[in-house]
Amino acid sequence: MPKTRIVIIEEEGGPRLALEPWTTIEKKFNLITASDVSLAIKDLELLQEQWSEIEQILAMLPQSWRASDPGKYQSDYSFIGPRLLNRVAVKELLPDGAIFTGTEKEWREYQREHWHNYDKVPPGIPVLNFMNVYQELCPICGTLQPVIRHHVQTEDSYDGDEWMLRYLVICCGAVQVITRKEAGARIPG
Repeated sequence: MPKTRIVIIEEEGGPRLALEPWTTIEKKFNLITASDVSLAIKDLELLQEQWSEIEQILAMLPQSWRASDPGKYQSDYSFIGPRLLNRVAVKELLPDGAIFTGTEKEWREYQREHWHNYDKVPPGIPVLNFMNVYQELCPICGTLQPVIRHHVQTEDSYDGDEWMLRYLVICCGAVQVITRKEAGARIPG
């Protein structure tokens, strides 16, 4: 698969995330037998599944800071900071006026009014430039890529919740998992 990188594209409706190839690799297939066709179809189905996951992640990343309870009701994908590996908001992806500048008391009042969907970045979420988010090497090709944190509650029960945390990069045409952790308690940050 060709190497790719996440880039921010400025558009009329606002910035969006996209994948940009680093190199173009042309492949030619000589399909001879039904078995070859069957294998090619399976490869294409896998590619479609991988690109669908990538498309979902890229759509959710710019909005991750809006979640009042990240990962509780749906998967949370966010970029992370270089020190604590907690989620961050990317400055280039924020709408105008999205950075909260009030006091702690004003934030608590704001939270009561906007319980499930913030339109201001919470004070505890750092705002970084895209070039300053945490990066690691792709495990396939060794290219430095921004790390994405995937955080989701996998089980919600009276006996205790289950959570999953993955750190991943998007490269080589797929989502590459760097680390994965399961926990019986809420994963902070």
